[in-house]
Amino acid sequence: MLRIIFVSLIIAAGVAASFGSSFHALLFYLWIAYFRPETWVWDASFLQSLPLSFIVGAWAVVTTVVQGTKPRFDLRVLLLVLILAISTVSAFASPYSAYAVPYWQDFAKVIVMTYVISIQVTDERRFRLMLYVIALSLGFEAAKQGLAQLALNPGAKNFNPTWLGDENLTAVGMFMLTPFLVVLGQTSKVKWQTWMWRVLAVGVIYRGISTYSRGGFLACGAVALFYIWRTPNRVRSLLAIALVAMMIVPALPDAYWNRMDTIDAKEEDRDASSEGRVHFWQVAVLMANANPILGVGHNAYNAAYDRYDVSKGQYGENRSVHSSWLGMLSELGYPGLMVFIMSIAMAFLACRRTRRLAAALPDGRDLLYYSLALECSLVAFMVGGSFVSFQYNEMIWHVLGITMALDCIVKGRLAQVSSANVELTYAAAVA
Repeated sequence: MLRIIFVSLIIAAGVAASFGSSFHALLFYLWIAYFRPETWVWDASFLQSLPLSFIVGAWAVVTTVVQGTKPRFDLRVLLLVLILAISTVSAFASPYSAYAVPYWQDFAKVIVMTYVISIQVTDERRFRLMLYVIALSLGFEAAKQGLAQLALNPGAKNFNPTWLGDENLTAVGMFMLTPFLVVLGQTSKVKWQTWMWRVLAVGVIYRGISTYSRGGFLACGAVALFYIWRTPNRVRSLLAIALVAMMIVPALPDAYWNRMDTIDAKEEDRDASSEGRVHFWQVAVLMANANPILGVGHNAYNAAYDRYDVSKGQYGENRSVHSSWLGMLSELGYPGLMVFIMSIAMAFLACRRTRRLAAALPDGRDLLYYSLALECSLVAFMVGGSFVSFQYNEMIWHVLGITMALDCIVKGRLAQVSSANVELTYAAAVA
């Protein structure tokens, strides 16, 4: 009952706020997308009957247009248009269109909302509010589970389901989220908030670790190494990571490390899961070579699997591709994969540009840390997503949209500083 009251109050506040501001409508949408209230309350039949996400998303788009939000069109927006166009043709032209089209509809909404993020988040205040909503919506329950398990049942596998999917998808989501929690702590001006975000980060990290996902383990390590490489405070970061490791590693039993040991096992020593994953990747390449332009259809690998399975059912039927990269290749063809890779590469370039421009600002420290957090989130996807089908998940596309927004924010800040300097120079010359 308390959960229903809590969710109802947030929904009521979200509805009220959305009528006055398109940005607040976007925040309300992000809360629904990352909190998934219908999965959190005990009796969710009423919430599940409402297309709440679609209604709020559509309202956010309508108010964005009506309130005259400045549109943008550049190379990165073009890449969004291209991936949606390829996905659309692929879904409807696919022999598995009945299977593909419903998934395409969800993906189209994701791309539209990614664009809305890129044009609605126009300053640091909005940027930070958006991070707050995403971090708390996804991180609250995850951190609670992680901290509770670390304290009460350390070392055990966490079987609790999440809206992200199975344990491998959950792990990727957790390690994509962790940099958001860390950067909110780094940029907080209030001490208790700094510690709150740090504690939440530890909980989310352990929630990801306790999935026993090998891809998640690799993603965690990759994020830690990348962060140490990129951060301007390497010694402090090393100490922080070492402290977290000292809290978590002793709690992990031999069963965990035995599973992680299979990551680099030789071919003859692979377990059934690893062996099957390699086979699924080979099938993905067969699909792509047979359908190089449009693939087998948006998210249609599972539906097409039996037709291309050269093992004749040895690894089961209607299996998943277990790789975001090969999933994109097999389902949207070589053009789809190229656009996807370009989108991620452009996001990294935008973060690199943000760091360089932020260094020229007198108060650009927070912007620098934001760019580092986004890079780390992308690294978590690139590594962890290599072992799961995460390519259409809204989280990765929203991160791309956030990098677009941050790029515009730092450019706008630099333009303001340059304009102010010109005015000061002119005033001094006149005087």
